[in-house]
Amino acid sequence: MIHDSFCLGDLIYLGAMLAALREQAPTLPISVVVGGIAREFPFFDSIGVRLIELAVPWDARGWYKRPFYTLNGLPRAARRIRSLARDSLLADPRGDLRHIVVATLAGRRTLSSLSFGNWGRLWGRLTTHMFVGRRDWFWKLQDRLGLPRTEPKWPWIKVPAGPPKDPTAPPIVLLSPGVGGLLREWSPEKWQQLASILRAMGLRCVFIREPGRRPSVLDDEEEWSGTIEQLASRVASADLVVAVDSFVGHLSAAIGTPTLTLFGPQVPELWTPWGPHARYVIAEPFSCRPCVQKKCVQPPGASCMDVLQMKVVADAVEDFFSTAAGVTSLSGSRWPGTQDA
Repeated sequence: MIHDSFCLGDLIYLGAMLAALREQAPTLPISVVVGGIAREFPFFDSIGVRLIELAVPWDARGWYKRPFYTLNGLPRAARRIRSLARDSLLADPRGDLRHIVVATLAGRRTLSSLSFGNWGRLWGRLTTHMFVGRRDWFWKLQDRLGLPRTEPKWPWIKVPAGPPKDPTAPPIVLLSPGVGGLLREWSPEKWQQLASILRAMGLRCVFIREPGRRPSVLDDEEEWSGTIEQLASRVASADLVVAVDSFVGHLSAAIGTPTLTLFGPQVPELWTPWGPHARYVIAEPFSCRPCVQKKCVQPPGASCMDVLQMKVVADAVEDFFSTAAGVTSLSGSRWPGTQDA
């Protein structure tokens, strides 16, 4: 039983581990306990993993400002964990002290990625890419289960095959402006300008929106939204996905679709979508990166996303379609030939 009650991106990387584990142990009962939007994650069914919703206090915004609410919620979550399985190993790939507390109250054996050497994980301070950190936890889990260590399965998300592509149709580029925080936002004007330039190159551009995100201000008749499963099918049909640092880029990489990520406040070496088809552009240098602020400390118009020029992104897309393979052998490498803004 794995407790991972946070972001959809976390489940993307967890799935790579579980897909490999399922191939090793076809009959092993595996459950993932989630909360919030993660209950809509549809891809575990294909690898025989049970998804269980668990109400935890930190699903609510500002949970840390309500200590009595949080303390009362922990025993309830623990009772729910106890009711799910009489004898189970509760694994915590995120390395979260709150998960360990719930497991301890539930009287369950635990296997956490948290250790004395990486307490920074509690504040989101990673020292390695999220995929690498999860892989280390995965190997510990295999050791505990008496299984040989293997590499995680990547890409691992399979979607039903769509209709065959028309060889005469223009390549499809999906543009995903949706962000999880305002500091990662690239201006709508730049997105519109990028789409115009790419269409002038003969590409078909479609704006997409993550399920649950607020409607975009982009005025475009091709904007698309839907469920996470439908989003995956749409991503799989594209020739390239261009996204800000968000769930869409990680989903695209897990499917195997070429991905270009626009990075701002975060460090791409830790968070860029994983895999040989994933690259990024970023404006440097910014000494305040990685950013944990709610409001940018830079002057107006000088944030790391403001100074990421549209031309840099357009050149990266053009470079992709001008190369024969359009991929690189390095995970999360910078697109060749791009310049810092």
